[in-house]
Parts: sequence; C-alpha cells; structure tokens
Amino acid sequence: MFSNIFVRKKKKEKIIIFGTGSAAVKYVKNVKKTHEIICFMDNDPIKHGKKLHGLSIFHPDEIKKFPDINVVVASEFFDEIYANLNANRHFTNTNIIYYRAMNTPKTFITKIKLLLIEQLKALACRTPHILIPLIRSLLKIRGFDLIEISSLDKETDHRVAILRAAKNETVVGPNFVNGIQKEIQLEIPAVALYRFHDCNVSINSRAFGIQDKVIIEKIHTVSDTVAKYNRGHLIHHFQNRLALVQVDNRDFLSQGILINSYYDKNYYHWIIDIFPQLIYINELPAQYNDFPILISYMAEKIDSVKEMLSLFNINRDIIYLPSSKNYRVKDLLIISSPNRYCPRIIGPAWSQVDCSFCRKDSIHYIRNLVSAKNSSQASGTAKRIFLAPSMKHRKYNQDEIFNELQVHGFIKINPERMGLAQQAEIFGNAEMIVGPTGAAWTNLVFAKHGANALCWMAEEWGDASAFSNLADIVGVKLDYLTYHAGVDNHLDLYSMRYEIAPHEVKNWIRKFINNK
Repeated sequence: MFSNIFVRKKKKEKIIIFGTGSAAVKYVKNVKKTHEIICFMDNDPIKHGKKLHGLSIFHPDEIKKFPDINVVVASEFFDEIYANLNANRHFTNTNIIYYRAMNTPKTFITKIKLLLIEQLKALACRTPHILIPLIRSLLKIRGFDLIEISSLDKETDHRVAILRAAKNETVVGPNFVNGIQKEIQLEIPAVALYRFHDCNVSINSRAFGIQDKVIIEKIHTVSDTVAKYNRGHLIHHFQNRLALVQVDNRDFLSQGILINSYYDKNYYHWIIDIFPQLIYINELPAQYNDFPILISYMAEKIDSVKEMLSLFNINRDIIYLPSSKNYRVKDLLIISSPNRYCPRIIGPAWSQVDCSFCRKDSIHYIRNLVSAKNSSQASGTAKRIFLAPSMKHRKYNQDEIFNELQVHGFIKINPERMGLAQQAEIFGNAEMIVGPTGAAWTNLVFAKHGANALCWMAEEWGDASAFSNLADIVGVKLDYLTYHAGVDNHLDLYSMRYEIAPHEVKNWIRKFINNK
C-alpha cells in the first residue's frame, strides 16, 4: 500500500469533454485532478467561441485539430450524441466515451480522504452502547443521526394486511456452457402492507426511518455480514446493529404509498422490482383510497417505463419525486417487494444464486399485463435477434460477433431505443436471442416459451441469477458464456473493456441449427 506513495507521478491523459450542461460542470471538478482537459465541445452554436472553466467551447467539427484525443460525453443523452458524432466524418478515428463508464484514477490524497470517511462511518456504526448518546448529539449538529436497525419482515406491529402469503420458490442460477446449473429451494417472505407515521424515506432506498429506528427491507438469503443496503438517506450501517442516517434536506409530504427500489434509472429494476409492487394496489383497504402514489420522477422521463406505468390504470393521484432529496411522510404506506435482490455485497462482486429471487406469479402478471395491451400483430418480426446496446458502459468486439451471427439470419436490435410494446413484441416472437448481459435481458419476461438464448458476462459476477431466474420462470433455455475481466470490483466490471471469442458463439449457434 505505502509503496504507491513513492511511485513517480504520471503524466495526465488529455481529454476533450463534450457537453456544457450541469453534468459536465460537475464532472470537471472530479476529472481535472487526474486528466488534462483540452477544451469543451457542444452542438449549440450560441456557445461556440465562449469559455467554460477557462477553456474554449468548440463546434464538434473542430475535433480534426485534436487527433488521438479521447472525447468524453458528459451528458445523460449519450445515445443520441454518440450516434450524431459517429455520423460525423471528422470523428472516424476518435474514441468516444460515456463519462459514467470512464475509469478515473483517484489521486493519493483523494484515496486517503475517501478511506478516512469510510472508516469514520464504520466507526460510528460500531459505537459502544454507552457512547451512543454523545455521538448522536454530535452527529445531529451536522444533520445526521445514529439509530438502531430492524428488518421490515419482522415489523408485525406496523403490518396492516397480508396481501400474499409466504411461499416456497425455486431460484435458478446461470446455465454455463459446459458447466453446471445450480438450483435452490427457498421460502419467499409474504407480500404485506405496512403503515408508518412520521417516516423518513428516499426514492432510491428501501429503508424507512421512524423515531429512533431505521427499518430495512432485507433479502433474508444474504448474510448481514456482507449485505449492504446504504442508499439515499441510509448512509452506512454495520450489519444489523446501528445505522448512520441523514436527517436534514427533507421535504414534507402528508401521506402516500411509496413505490420504489434502490435504482430508478435502470429498466430491469423498474420491471422486476418496482412495478410488481403495483400489482396489489387495488387490494388495499378502502380507507386508503385517497392515498396518492409516491414514485420516482424517472417514471415520466423514461418512455418505456412511462408506458408500463400507464398499463396499471391507477385510479389515484401520482406524485413524482426527484431522487436528490429525502422526504418525511406523515402517513406512509409500504407494500413489501414481491421480488428482491441484494443491492450491494461487501467486497468482490461475486454473487450467489440466492442473492435475488422472484415470485413467479408476479412475473407472469407483468407478462400478461403487457401482452393483453400489446395490440401489434408482430407479423414479419425477426426470429433471431442480436442484442446490441450502445456500449456506453462496456465496450467489446461487438461488430466481430455480429458478423458471425449475421450469416445465420440474426438482426441487430437495441432495446434501449424502443418502447415497451415493441420490446415485448420482438422478444415474444424471437426463437433465438444472443447478446451481452445487461438490462435488455429483462425482456425475457415477454419471451416466447421454448426460445433459446445465449448471454455472456464476466466470470467475476459468479452465479448472478437475475436473468437465469427469469428465463426459468417463462420457459426460455438460457445458456451463459463467461469471459475473464481481471477485476472483481462492481464499478470496474461495469466499465471494463473485454472480448468474446467468436468461435464460442458460432459453436452455440451450430448446435441448434444442426438439430433442426
């Protein structure tokens, strides 16, 4: 560790930042410590010739003056910008990177600072009982508090009704090519309605703060020694003992039904974690008919999510909330999640089969809901599809793989640019599906029974079962290839470039073609 202190300081890599909005302004503060920013670029002609952070803003065509310099797109509209720049002949030899996928080395001082902050959080959550009153009084001055932890499934005093009884289900891990598929039988908790008064919540957290206690919706199959639920107002926690929570920056709401999860920008979490809570909304006692839905404002901004929400035909008010704030709700209702996953595991990203689970009836409900409303006839839909996301997070030899697939009648699709009905239609008629792991595989919920599929992911993810479990529920034969990423950190795995051997994909395809 300390040997790194004496390593000669490396020359900063030069980059150009595309975008001049709030995301770019915030990003500059982090990246300028490790990279040399040459200039900014933007499509807006009004900004050309002006300066930001003392650096000039150029038209994209000016990239010809900066050969061999990476362009980092600091905007959430990466797909549109990426397509636009790719069509610009001046960008033919330019590497375009999504800013959230860029691996930015931290300076030694930054590393020490982050380490100290994490150690202080951990130390606070290990405070001896006798010192808790003192530590709490000090923390409250800074807008924090230190409180006890409870599990939602054990909060019987706040439980209003059982909407579905606990049940046994099978969780199915990845079926690795030339490997073994694991299956586990487990009991899934009941789906219940809970009521809390004066409750602190966040849009991206399943932790609910009341009085001197934070109640966490846990996944009981993951040990408290490795599970991490810190999101939103839940800053840190030590196993099942104490939690460090934020108590300031709160907006006040009189009442509502919180429909949420840990992530509100990911298609998988909307379809599998968040929307299944709405299945039971019409079963709530009549006394709660005037309670509005509290949901992330991203439900209005992501077209496929907005489309899915409309299918529930909710006959009550909906309040859309940004995830940047915490909230205190005077009278709050919670529907426990029928499908759960562990948001974070301490240490390596390796996942066990039972780190996530689903109720089969909830998946079939979502499947049937979309199918019933999908009026398209799906005539002429391709039978063999290759999932080709924008690669804004992970780049790999996509074109080389597609060349192998194209000769066998596969067409390339990008579900990220499609509406919900179109995604459901394509997956519902495909006989063979191939592509890298990612949120697009959520559409297995709508896939044809008996379809064959091939997915690949880093071997460092272990037995992550999110998609293999969906495939088993709807009757899709899903196989997995793996590649060696060389890293085991969650964030690094999301951004690490890799390659898939084309012959492995070809061998898989031939196996099915030869059987026909």
